[in-house]
Amino acid sequence: REMRKDLAKSLQSPCFGGSEPGLQTNFFSSVTSFSFDHISHLVTGKTHHLLNICSSIDTTFTDFPLMPHIAGCGAQTGGRNVLVNRHTVEKVTLFVFSVVKRLPEHIQVDNPDVLKKLAKKLERQQIPLRMDYGYKVSLFSHLHQYSRKAPLTQQVSIPSTVIHPAVVRLGLQYSQGIVTGSNARSVALLHAFKQVIRDYTTPPNEELSRDLVNKLKPYISFLNQCRPLSASMGNAIKYIKKEISNIPSQCKEEEAKSKLLNCIECYINEKIILAAKAIAKSAIEKISDGDVILIYGCSSLVNHILCEAFEKSRKFRVIVVDSRPRLEGREALRRLVQKGISCTYVLISAVSYVLPEVSKVFLGAHALLANGYVMSRVGTSQIALVAKAFNVPVLVCCETYKFCERVQTDSFVSNELDDPDDLIVTRKGKTHLKDWQEVPSLGLLNLVYDVTPPDFVDLVITDLGLGMIPCTSVPVVLRVKNVDQ
Repeated sequence: REMRKDLAKSLQSPCFGGSEPGLQTNFFSSVTSFSFDHISHLVTGKTHHLLNICSSIDTTFTDFPLMPHIAGCGAQTGGRNVLVNRHTVEKVTLFVFSVVKRLPEHIQVDNPDVLKKLAKKLERQQIPLRMDYGYKVSLFSHLHQYSRKAPLTQQVSIPSTVIHPAVVRLGLQYSQGIVTGSNARSVALLHAFKQVIRDYTTPPNEELSRDLVNKLKPYISFLNQCRPLSASMGNAIKYIKKEISNIPSQCKEEEAKSKLLNCIECYINEKIILAAKAIAKSAIEKISDGDVILIYGCSSLVNHILCEAFEKSRKFRVIVVDSRPRLEGREALRRLVQKGISCTYVLISAVSYVLPEVSKVFLGAHALLANGYVMSRVGTSQIALVAKAFNVPVLVCCETYKFCERVQTDSFVSNELDDPDDLIVTRKGKTHLKDWQEVPSLGLLNLVYDVTPPDFVDLVITDLGLGMIPCTSVPVVLRVKNVDQ
């Protein structure tokens, strides 16, 4: 608050448009670290609103790239004043704008220029722009919010569209919540692309390695409009594009298509199916007779681990924690009970009452970020936090193909908003808040993911040779993956 007051005072000074050569300000005084959280004002005579340049980039003043230049203007750290002149401010302005350009477009939805650019891109690709739905909470106004009642496929004319029918069907399944879960979405995407490759024919005077990549771009944009791509889907798409670009130009079309289909099948088998078996083998070692294991939601990997452990005659009990509005835990409960595993079902509001009897917490993951944070279904961080308070070990099970080079420390900047109508409860023909869109002061927030700090996670079980690593080892795994590729 003090920093923002000083910044506002500095911006009102004549030195940013008048004749004064400089200004002594205590903007950095007594501050050894500062955060570019929401910089709402910028110099050069205009007022700009730069939405969320970085959610939490805490860096020391000496680490700032402009330190040598600022120091030459008389700047000093260690709690002393800083001399700021117009040339310095212009340098800072350029740096700030360079940071803004790095923001992905999908988290700048409230920026009209970005929306206009997106609309032009989709128009070139002959894909309709999906409109946002309902009033959005201000903290998340920079994210897309769609309604299942208006799927993008309603605006697509099948005979005239450039989108492959398999991709159109997949987009509808994504938007309607028929295909959910990182693994299921990735496998469905890869199978759809296999069908696209089978039906592909190289045009005359074109090269397959270039033309096929261009053909996939509108398909990816269409799927992203139906529902934002997951981190695992992004990694799978990168893999497919890399394999396509590696095809030699002299390779025959049928041979090239056969190679690509084999590569996709190997990716599914190695990165998802065999990876799940390797993780289950390592995770079973952590399950002892008499354990009470808590799980949250419906992770296909965690369910597979528990079923494998039960088949190996491990005696344990499972507490399935669930939350509205998806209530995915019911599907996990159905699968486990069908196998004969003893289960207890509770909602997340009662998790603190059951944790005293829990011996281990097993959680799935949507993605594992480069800074060690775990991105997973909303509510996961609350489970991990309460488990930490009760000294219950938290084990996250995650395949390495979900490891992501993105860095995130909060759930505000980059997230996904689901259909807000899912929060409305319908009972006996009565729908409360039926016309909530007409109430200007009411906003419904249906978050999909949250991020869990590495401090709350004791161990990550992966399909690597070691099997178990701390969250802080994610950058090492990413480096090894890049070398292998």
